[in-house]
Amino acid sequence: MTIKIEFKKFAHYPRMSEETLAWVAEDVIINGKSYGYGKNDGQGGCDCIHHLAQEVLEDYAKTLPERSEELGNGETFTYKPSWETVLSDAVYAKVNEKQRAKPWVKITCKNGEEPIYWALSKWGSLSKQLWIKPKPEFVQKKKSELLLGTLTHSLYEFSVVHGSEVPDEYLGA
Repeated sequence: MTIKIEFKKFAHYPRMSEETLAWVAEDVIINGKSYGYGKNDGQGGCDCIHHLAQEVLEDYAKTLPERSEELGNGETFTYKPSWETVLSDAVYAKVNEKQRAKPWVKITCKNGEEPIYWALSKWGSLSKQLWIKPKPEFVQKKKSELLLGTLTHSLYEFSVVHGSEVPDEYLGA
């Protein structure tokens, strides 16, 4: 048994995400059938979707094997997935898909350290932190006017890259 979960008019809200991922979708579609509105307020509560959608996802979750998660101290936590695990996986995949479609700023330090990545929406504040007067041809005015290129500063090189080049740990979900 496989399942396909789609979201129409999906948005996620990183600033509102405290304990869980804040998201909203005008329509949650499971295996081609619409189940209406879905959301999570990002404050630790459950995802909210139609009870019939929960039943479909729960039936699917019963077919999945147990999962183990590393707790960080050498211990693992093993659990059986539920409808919410299945929905959460789909939400995180959607967020990653949206993040990978955006341009990002790759910051490479000239001393050979691993590069870091910033979502372009954070670029304005980053440029203000690093330069009093950033080069105007590099700073984004509108996403449609984005100038791809590389900017070099004394210790750093900044380049705008496609989200597909960004490691998973930076994708915000």
